[in-house]
Amino acid sequence: MEQTTAELERVRARLQALKKEVDRDRSRRGKLFRELEATETRIGELSQTLTTLQGDINSAESRMQRTRRSRDQALKDVERERETLKHQIRAAYQIGRQGRTKLLLNQEDPAAIGRVLTYYDYLAKARSERIQSFTTAAKALRKLEDQLAGEIRSLEALFAKRKRSLDALEETREQREQAVATLESKIRDSVLEVEQLEADEQQLRDLLASLEDVLADIPLVLDDDEPITQRKGAVDWPLRGRLLAGFGQPKAGNIRWKGLWIAADEGDPVKAVASGRVAYVGWMHRYGVLVVLEHDDGWYSLYGHNQTAYVQIGEWVRSGEAVSAAGNSGGHRESGVYFELRKGQRAVDPIGWLASR
Repeated sequence: MEQTTAELERVRARLQALKKEVDRDRSRRGKLFRELEATETRIGELSQTLTTLQGDINSAESRMQRTRRSRDQALKDVERERETLKHQIRAAYQIGRQGRTKLLLNQEDPAAIGRVLTYYDYLAKARSERIQSFTTAAKALRKLEDQLAGEIRSLEALFAKRKRSLDALEETREQREQAVATLESKIRDSVLEVEQLEADEQQLRDLLASLEDVLADIPLVLDDDEPITQRKGAVDWPLRGRLLAGFGQPKAGNIRWKGLWIAADEGDPVKAVASGRVAYVGWMHRYGVLVVLEHDDGWYSLYGHNQTAYVQIGEWVRSGEAVSAAGNSGGHRESGVYFELRKGQRAVDPIGWLASR
C-alpha cells in the first residue's frame, strides 16, 4: 500500500483505458444489450441517490428533534422569566406605588430612609435585570422557532426529492423489465443461449487477460494485510445467503457455472473477500455491474449482478470492506451476488477457499 502517487495514477490510467476498450467492444454487441445496460446503470445511480437522500433525511430529522427540544426548553425559560418578572412587578407596585419621594418623606428615621433607598434601588435593578433576561430568552425562543421552521422546510424538500427519485426508479425498473423480457425472447433458443453464454465467458476471460497484461509491471503492495494465498479455507464470504448456483453445476449445454451465485436482498452490502486493488468496475452482459479485485500472486475475485458499485478503479480495499450492493443486474430475475475466484483466467472453486458457513 506504500505505492507512490505517481504509481497509483499510472495504474488508474491504464485500467481506465482498458475499461474504455471493453465498453467499446460491448457497445458493438447490439442495441438490446445497450438498453439493458443503460436501465441497470440508471437503477444503480438512483439507488445510490436514494441511499444518500435517506441519510440526509435521517440527519435532518435528528437536527430537527434537537432543535425542537431546545425550543421546548427555551419556551420553559421564557415562561419562568415571565413568572418571575410578574412577581417582581407586583412587589414593586406594592412598595413604590406612591413614588420614591413619598416613601422618603414618610420615613422619620434617617437609618430607615437609607434602608428604603437601598431596597428601592435593589428592586429596580433586579427588575431591570429580569426584564433583560426575559428579553434574551424571548429572542432565543424566536431564533429557535425560525431555525425549526427552516429545518422543517428543508426536510420537506428532501422528502419531495426522495419521492421524485422513487418515481424515477419505478419507471426505470419498468423499462428494465421490458428490456429483460425482450432479451429473453431473443435468446430463448437453446443454441443461441449457449452461444451467448460462451460469448459472455470469453469476454470475461479477455478482460482478465488484459488485466494481467496491464498490471504485470505494477506490483501489488499488500502492506500489513494477510495475502489471500495464506488464507485458503479461511477467506470470508462476500455475503451470507442461500446458494442459487454452485461451482461446476450445469448452466446450459456443456457450459457450467464458474462461481457461486448467492441470494441476497437488493442493496445488501457485498464485501471484499480479501485485501486487494480494484482492477475493474463496469457492466457486462449476464454479469451486470461487475467489480474485479486483484489480489496477490495473480489471484482475482469477481463480484457480479450488483445493483451498484461503491469503489472505483485503482482504489485499494481491505478484506471485509463493502465494494458493492447486491442486485439483479445483467438481466436476472433473482437478486444476489455472483462470486468468482480466479487464478489468472482460470476459475477455481471458491468453496475450497472460503471459511465454513
